Amino acid sequence: MATTHIRPQHGQFRAIVAQDIPELARLERELFVMPWTEGLLAGALENPGARHSILERDGEILGYYFLTRIVDE
Repeated sequence: MATTHIRPQHGQFRAIVAQDIPELARLERELFVMPWTEGLLAGALENPGARHSILERDGEILGYYFLTRIVDE
C-alpha cells in the first residue's frame, strides 16, 4: 500500500470537532448530490469506532474524511 506524505506547507491533519460540523455540512451541500446532514456528520463524529480528520491550511479546509469499519464489509 502506498503512503501519501503531506508536507506542512500543504496543510495539516487534525481531528474533526463538533464546531466543524456546520462548515462540513455546508461543504457537503455544495459538493455532493446526496450530502450528509449535520445530524449524520455529528452522529459519525460520536461513533467510537470511526476515524475522522480534516486537512486544513491557514484555517481553510482542504479535505476531510470519516472512516467506519463495518463487520463483514
